[in-house]
Amino acid sequence: MFRNVFSLPLLAILCLMMLAGCAPEAVLGDAMEPFLPSLAWGMTAAEVCSALDMDLQASLQSGAVQVGYDAMFLHTALPGLLGENVPARLQIAGYPEMLCSIVYEYPADRLPALQEALEKQYGEAVIITYRDDDGTLYDTSQNPRSYPASAQPYVARWSSRETMKDHPDALTFLTDASRTGYPDPAFGPPLGLEPEDPLCRVELTLSDPDGTGTVTLTQDGSRACTYRVFQDYQGVKDRYPLLADYITALRERWLETYPQADPST
Repeated sequence: MFRNVFSLPLLAILCLMMLAGCAPEAVLGDAMEPFLPSLAWGMTAAEVCSALDMDLQASLQSGAVQVGYDAMFLHTALPGLLGENVPARLQIAGYPEMLCSIVYEYPADRLPALQEALEKQYGEAVIITYRDDDGTLYDTSQNPRSYPASAQPYVARWSSRETMKDHPDALTFLTDASRTGYPDPAFGPPLGLEPEDPLCRVELTLSDPDGTGTVTLTQDGSRACTYRVFQDYQGVKDRYPLLADYITALRERWLETYPQADPST
């Protein structure tokens, strides 16, 4: 049903456009903010619920909002990219408490409209995963030439032109264990940090592997939140010698606010 969604000639055209400096702009604070204007990356749970006219405490009790040790998931319906209400899951990182991603689930027949809208807004996609007839997935970022000719586009990605490389002060700081207190980049395992990481991205799963008849559209602003953490820390670093100390304080605040998230209770 979704075969030959993106063609190699179109991707070649995109590459030429980029070399010519004509690729569509998609930057943080513009097209890659959440589709719903009342939402923004970095919002707290209370701010998100207020923007959606939801009662946070009532939603926690009903299960519409689920809180864990390091994240909160809010299940609701949002108009998304096409304006129609569809099931959505909003992820709010626990510490710092920031809205970092939104996942929409559309009926499979909305795929053409989603493709058209995304290409109109962001330009041609980069295919990051292909799937063969037997269900095998091939990650093009790791094995760009290993997948068979029969494999078809499966996950397409649009990335913001703004990356962590555009913020060398943050990149240098967040990858320095002597200043962060973490042996690994950014916030320690399992998160890593690379210069080419886009601050925002959008991904479209072109077909469904389990026959549910859904197409998944994901908006990811996690690196925008990472950069926001760096900015916020600059104002409090006199109180916290290391970023790890600051994150620990935020984690303690998270567990005080949401004691049900504490795994030891």
